[in-house]
Amino acid sequence: MYNKILIHETKDYLVISKPSGLAVQGGSKQKYHIDDMLKYIFKGKIIPKLIHRIDKDTSGLLLIAKDQMSAKNLSNFFKEHKIIKTYLAIVSPCPISKSGIIDKPLYKFGSNFKQKMIIDPKNGKIAVTQYKILDKLGSKVALMALYPKTGRTHQLRAHLEHINAPIVGDKKYKGHSVDCSLNKYLFGYENVSELRLNLHNIKNLQLHAYSIRMPSNEIIVADINENFKKNLKLLGLNIPKNINNIFKNTGEKF
Repeated sequence: MYNKILIHETKDYLVISKPSGLAVQGGSKQKYHIDDMLKYIFKGKIIPKLIHRIDKDTSGLLLIAKDQMSAKNLSNFFKEHKIIKTYLAIVSPCPISKSGIIDKPLYKFGSNFKQKMIIDPKNGKIAVTQYKILDKLGSKVALMALYPKTGRTHQLRAHLEHINAPIVGDKKYKGHSVDCSLNKYLFGYENVSELRLNLHNIKNLQLHAYSIRMPSNEIIVADINENFKKNLKLLGLNIPKNINNIFKNTGEKF
């Protein structure tokens, strides 16, 4: 599997495109994960270090340092916002604003088996997400670009739920109850009568870590998976060209 998911490598780091359903680190229910895979592949050598994590059900880019010094440098780049990650998400319903910043502290709430990140201004940790709508289908569904300026657990999922634009296929952060059926005619979308898709039937989380812009301005892209690509096609949503420069480094410290 490693050779199939490795998409970029330098003397300091490697980049893999993680498939949805594969955990990054171990847990009580994880038999196989990226951390274990690296220990097996690099057995007897310096084992690469994880710099950041993405959810098990999220697909896409994962940056991994080759040694301790590179890990320290890359971690600092993330903290200083010199590395910019851009995610793609299919959400429903569509956010009211075309773009914006969600600045809402997140707090881990609940038992071990039912934990969820909630908005909590008093007890939560600072969490900031910048977003922009790339394409949409009426008010029902949108393709969004997301930039997590902080790296809290489930940050994108919780923040999008907060603005009532939950990610399609998210079983935990569902937002408010809405009718997401696209079997009806939606004004302003000429091909909608040809669609036969109910978003409730999409079980896979439609969230993909699409690209990383390094401090050198090098951009590394992980192509969207077939499931995500199929759903975009069914919905008639398109990824614009050159979306990797949507978000800029503003130098904030969080």
